[in-house]
Amino acid sequence: MDELRLRFTDGERPDLALPAGVHRLGVRPHGLDRVDPEDAWRLQLSVDRRGIWLALPDAAPGVHVNGRPVCRLAFLRAGDLLHVDGSALLLVRAGEEDAPLVPPPAPAAPPADPASGLRHVLRGIGGRHHGLALSLERPRRLASDPDADAPLARDAAPVRARLALHGDRVWLHVETGRVWRNGLPVQSMPLQAGDQLAFADGQRFVLEGPPPHHPLPARPAAAHADLDAPPPAPAGWRRVPWLLVSAALLAALLAALLLFGSR
Repeated sequence: MDELRLRFTDGERPDLALPAGVHRLGVRPHGLDRVDPEDAWRLQLSVDRRGIWLALPDAAPGVHVNGRPVCRLAFLRAGDLLHVDGSALLLVRAGEEDAPLVPPPAPAAPPADPASGLRHVLRGIGGRHHGLALSLERPRRLASDPDADAPLARDAAPVRARLALHGDRVWLHVETGRVWRNGLPVQSMPLQAGDQLAFADGQRFVLEGPPPHHPLPARPAAAHADLDAPPPAPAGWRRVPWLLVSAALLAALLAALLLFGSR
């Protein structure tokens, strides 16, 4: 699993690495930071191969994820924005800062089955579009224009972005402005289910859809050679003829005793 980090959005402190394990954060003189197990803690992050979980102690309000308050427990993903006692922290995946951007693809025909796009949905998880669901059976525009599929605030820097389905992949094309994917600025690249998009006006979206397709490994050649051969008989059936032969011999012996023993 790629290492996750908590990044302070004010840029005044280094990232907090989150390797696998349990991490407790509490209030220190310089702000939110790791604390010893016996000290009072503000929130707990448990990281394992399944993901990262945020847990709060009893009666500890004031923690928000993507603008929504957390009561006791929340599942986090890269791109989530946490607000804790006035501190804003962004959950990012280590190493993605230096990842090269994939060039935009050549225009492609729509998928053969238009209904397949219904499997991909862009859902609002923050801002005034929270709860909005846009199916991607056709291209969608997210822009500072009132006629966009998801209009963005006009008081922020102008943004024009487009989401389109090419084959079985969803591509993001940013024409103007800045868009953040999982906490990192991007231009044009393919997306996968679970990716989060954030805009300067506070709007946040998550891409829902099927997981990336991984083809099954090819079967060995030796396995193909025996496809037409009949399946082997169960081991139990191989003992049945011997039982029948034994029963026939016993019956013949009894018959001979009855026939010749009476004379």
